[in-house]
Amino acid sequence: NGLESGIYLHSAMLNHACFPNCAKLVPTTTTTYSEVRTTRYVAEGEPLTISYIPNVLCHASRRQHLWDQHRFDVGVEYLKGP
Repeated sequence: NGLESGIYLHSAMLNHACFPNCAKLVPTTTTTYSEVRTTRYVAEGEPLTISYIPNVLCHASRRQHLWDQHRFDVGVEYLKGP
């Protein structure tokens, strides 16, 4: 799982995207909450998305990790880009 362990009721509503429009900031030693911020313009009605795993992995590794951890396949969505 690419996110810290815990129960994040609001973050649980965010779906994965290989090219997300948000980033999830995790709690630190000085905060007790996580925060989600947009990383680009989000059109009205567009779903807010985050990446469940780091973008530093190659496509094949990301795809396998998403299947192993979350049981879904991104398929060609990754190749389309934003």
